[in-house]
Amino acid sequence: MIKKPEDLSLQKIAKRPGRRIQKNLCLSPTDPYSGMLTTGVSVEPDNHHWSSQVNRLQQLIDKLEYESPHLEPLKEDTLAGTYNSNILLVQRQMSVKDKDAEEFQQALKIYTDATACQTNNLHVSVQTLPERSCFIMYEFWQDRLSWMSYLQSPISKTFQRCIIDVLEDPEMVATMLLPASWWIMNNN
Repeated sequence: MIKKPEDLSLQKIAKRPGRRIQKNLCLSPTDPYSGMLTTGVSVEPDNHHWSSQVNRLQQLIDKLEYESPHLEPLKEDTLAGTYNSNILLVQRQMSVKDKDAEEFQQALKIYTDATACQTNNLHVSVQTLPERSCFIMYEFWQDRLSWMSYLQSPISKTFQRCIIDVLEDPEMVATMLLPASWWIMNNN
């Protein structure tokens, strides 16, 4: 078998090329990694810099592996089939006219204080959006029936009557059921 000259030069390079040949093959002036050979060996005499960087990276990876949460397979909630397995989150967004902001805040304080005292209410929180008279109220209830019953109460009806004229836009209400185990786990 006769070998062509091109095959011979490729064989020569593919075996174990000398440092000069390897450097010429792997480095490029436009390559952002021009200080590094494709084999991962540094051409620069400062091998210590790269090894310290690799060691630091290994330490960070080890730290992440150690501190990452240990995920367990999903366990079904034993109460999943019962009615009391969920709590209700109610989000109410209200945009208030600037001139009526003080009146609204007074009515809101009375409402949130009264709501927080209800036995079936788990928590009430209000967030004010900056640079706007927009209030977002979060109400956590033991269940949907408790909240719907509370909507018929004199306190809730009074609040609705107080705010109807001070809102810029109709109130936006969203509800979401959350697992009761989540509430118990996070509040004990």
